[in-house]
Amino acid sequence: MNLQQLIAKLKVYPLALSLVGVAILLAGWAYWRSSGALQDAYDQLDQVTKDSELYNKNVSAGEKIDDHVGELNTDASKFKTALINYADVVLNQQYFRDVAEKAGVQILDPTQGTMAERGKDPAEPALISFTLSASGRWDAIVTFLDGLQTGPRMLRINQFHLEKTKVMAGSTGPADLLNLTLNVEVFGQ
Repeated sequence: MNLQQLIAKLKVYPLALSLVGVAILLAGWAYWRSSGALQDAYDQLDQVTKDSELYNKNVSAGEKIDDHVGELNTDASKFKTALINYADVVLNQQYFRDVAEKAGVQILDPTQGTMAERGKDPAEPALISFTLSASGRWDAIVTFLDGLQTGPRMLRINQFHLEKTKVMAGSTGPADLLNLTLNVEVFGQ
């Protein structure tokens, strides 16, 4: 069909061909518009599915609430026993001496520093600082640090200084000793 024949048909049936054209345009517009709505519906379905799964997990976890509370109470009691009492200076120092003795290092008197300010809650733990100096061989120093790290007290080492012991001329002492200086923060009550 050429252009002249198409124009002749359009003159004979103007209303019918115009309606077919409008129908094609409306169908295209409806398809274009509905494709976005369908995607929105799929997105909404995915969100509802995720919410439903989360709800079901919460319900099943809620059935075990007594077990969870028991675990939390056990952890709280472990935490309380791990705190150092600020007033027991001798016992605090003895804790570090015991770890040093097991490791085989010589430790000087651990100096207990100040206790950091407490928060508004009196049950909230505070930080207590200690300065430690120890002397020993490399393997004993490593064992001492491991004993501090894995011990029952929760602590953080802020400063670590390690140096080789100076040997004086004519000295008969061991030449492979190391001096360790630590600044340690421990949770206290």
